[in-house]
Amino acid sequence: MQEPLNISSRITLQDGNSIPLFGLGVWAAQSGKETYDAVKMLAESLLTQV
Repeated sequence: MQEPLNISSRITLQDGNSIPLFGLGVWAAQSGKETYDAVKMLAESLLTQV
């Protein structure tokens, strides 16, 4: 049986490294209010589409 997908789901590459299956595009963002607000807005917009 396969595990259900979630925000922590990862995929293993052929070289053995793994990467997140879902990316929010904030890997280079610095911590702070602007990043927090951007992630919050994204999460809220995704909830309305599910």
